[in-house]
Amino acid sequence: MLYETPFQALVNTAGVFGEKSAIIQGGRVLSFKKWVREASKFANFLHSLGVGKGDKVVLHLPNTIDYAIAQLGTWGIGAVSVPLDMGITEENFRKTLEHCDAKVVVTVQDAPFNSRSIAGSIKSVTDIIVLPEGVSGEHSFAKIMMEGDSSLPSAKPDFKDPSVIYYTSGTTGEPKGILWNYQHLLAFPMIIEHFNYISSSDVSLCALPLSHAGGTVHFQGCAYIGWTVVLMEKFRPGEFISLCEKYKVTFFVAVPPIFVAAMMSDEFLKADLSSLERVVSFGAMANEAAMKRFKERCPNARLLNGYGLMESAPPNTVIPLDSDAPVTSVGKPPPWVEIRVVDDQDRALPTGEVGEVCIRGWVLMEGYYKAPDLTEETIRNGWLYTGDLGKFDEKGLLYIVGRKKDIIIVGGLNVVATDIENLIKTHPAVSDCAVIAAKHYARGEVVKAVVELKKGMKATETEIIDFVRNKLESYKLPRIVEFVDALPRTRTGKVMKRLLIEREQQK
Repeated sequence: MLYETPFQALVNTAGVFGEKSAIIQGGRVLSFKKWVREASKFANFLHSLGVGKGDKVVLHLPNTIDYAIAQLGTWGIGAVSVPLDMGITEENFRKTLEHCDAKVVVTVQDAPFNSRSIAGSIKSVTDIIVLPEGVSGEHSFAKIMMEGDSSLPSAKPDFKDPSVIYYTSGTTGEPKGILWNYQHLLAFPMIIEHFNYISSSDVSLCALPLSHAGGTVHFQGCAYIGWTVVLMEKFRPGEFISLCEKYKVTFFVAVPPIFVAAMMSDEFLKADLSSLERVVSFGAMANEAAMKRFKERCPNARLLNGYGLMESAPPNTVIPLDSDAPVTSVGKPPPWVEIRVVDDQDRALPTGEVGEVCIRGWVLMEGYYKAPDLTEETIRNGWLYTGDLGKFDEKGLLYIVGRKKDIIIVGGLNVVATDIENLIKTHPAVSDCAVIAAKHYARGEVVKAVVELKKGMKATETEIIDFVRNKLESYKLPRIVEFVDALPRTRTGKVMKRLLIEREQQK
């Protein structure tokens, strides 16, 4: 089962589960059998346009069932999908289409900007498919679904063929294209199966953007294992909880901002969430109030953590279900992933010592698309240098403690920004916080905290500093506290610290 490409797996899964609901979104339900049929129509239409292995199909679509059809159809003929977030800027949309050599662009009538006009101006683009209907010179997705050829596509990609390019700005760097092959699409279902996380009887809830690997993995697991996915077009805390209750969701993956918003919603206190068994967060949970609510309202559910980079087909570690590991840990890797922690001289560090986390195995990306120098800088001697700081404990559990570039050097002493952030976040008035370096005439750098307060709450700079004063060495204390209405975030909820750093450097 786990030695097939996603489309091949979907065909086999549909043979077992047939009319069972694969994806539920709003008032629409897509069965496994219908998913194969509709994805085949899309695949065969792409083939009729001359699309084949290695050709780039850009998916500029919201979180809908149509996305799942287009995604699996693209993989059904061995083409390369290029998922783009609906929140992408007009300028970055144009640059990405040019950079990836897009051949086909799939977009919507009501895109935030005129995506069809931009796509039409790109030399490499030969065809534009529009949901639901296109105009003259464009192809209508609805017509493809009504009149398309539903026979199974004949193309069968090899594992080493390119499968997807994820364009990401991350939180600390410029946008770049991360190239995966078809074997990389096995990473999520394999680690889920290895640690016995999900079975075909599960129901998962997806609120993450499908343009991100954290969203796409729901489709991968659904196609390989046969569980049901409840899909949200946009995350809304109250609706998220209501869907959990309505569909008896057993499992969901969330980044910390989504988890916290859902747990702190009024609906969470009223809903029957007895079906919920597992919640996996890819990121540190520092909100004690949300954690307390979760434990009180869902005493039988496990809160688990995991870790991985887009550059290494995540997740690369998870907390095993039979483990008593704390949620502050990100767990252990499966047998096919090697992880080590090294110092600045590339020497492996012993248990308990903090260093850079490095990853090795077939999960490593093919490389940054059209960026060989950056690829060689990131992958050296077969190891991916993540830029994350971590340590192992005596049980072999990995802990991520910060970013290597997230170090503030105060008078020659290293300060890990996340240590300060996690403390400040425990202040009752603080919703979130980002700690960065501010220039200082004598110390070189000092600690600056950019703080987002909870609605209706107040705090002063002195109060924030005094709150952490007895918990930190003096050189680690914030010297500046700036309050903002909202921290800048990516669509997946990560704070875009890069923007805060750039703004500070311009002062």
